[in-house]
Amino acid sequence: MVWYWRRYLGRTGALIAGILLVISPYMLYYGRYVRNESFVGLSGILMLYVILRYLETGTPKYLYLLSASLVLHFLVKETSYIYAAQALLYFAIYFIARVTRKPWTGRIGDYRGFIISFAIGILLLGAALGMGLSSRHAETLTATETVAPANPTGTVSPFEPVSSGLSPTFIIVIVALLAFSAAAFFLFRGYTWEKIRSERSFDLLILTGTLVLPLLVAFVQVTGALDWNSHPNRCDLGSRAHRP
Repeated sequence: MVWYWRRYLGRTGALIAGILLVISPYMLYYGRYVRNESFVGLSGILMLYVILRYLETGTPKYLYLLSASLVLHFLVKETSYIYAAQALLYFAIYFIARVTRKPWTGRIGDYRGFIISFAIGILLLGAALGMGLSSRHAETLTATETVAPANPTGTVSPFEPVSSGLSPTFIIVIVALLAFSAAAFFLFRGYTWEKIRSERSFDLLILTGTLVLPLLVAFVQVTGALDWNSHPNRCDLGSRAHRP
């Protein structure tokens, strides 16, 4: 696969890269155990290559190869989440850079509205992520819980905080989504749908995002956006296991 990279690395560079992969202590050490690192290396090199080729040529076959590389990676190892996240971030940044550097045919205020709405959405989303992660890390075992642990046969722990409604993190996420919706409205009206569809980075963003979208559902619970852990009516498998 590295041999195809001679377009970017040159003939000598591609040969050197291929030889380094062959004699790589990392690949040799893990490859001899019939592990999945060799498939990860192949899918990663293929994914990056077809991304660059599609941005250059726009040939549809590279979209199929991108899908194949993502499917292979998700089948063999959890590092696929990291690769897909990096690709999505690159597509989004590249797309924003493209549309903000080209002339807009809509109203004059559409461009400014898009920039402001998108910036607000990014700031709010980052704030929600930080609040969600900090609240999860703040959950520690208190002295009261150590002395008097919860009854394992009970349905809800007496030391568990009771949900008082929507969490602040969830509210911030909703406002961030509204800001992104406003940015999308200004983008469609000012930049036009035809120009958006002509952007190759948009094709890559939609394709990759659609493939990994079902896997991002757990992200809501991990960040605590829905305050799932403090909901009194949640499904508690541990307590149910002790019921008669």
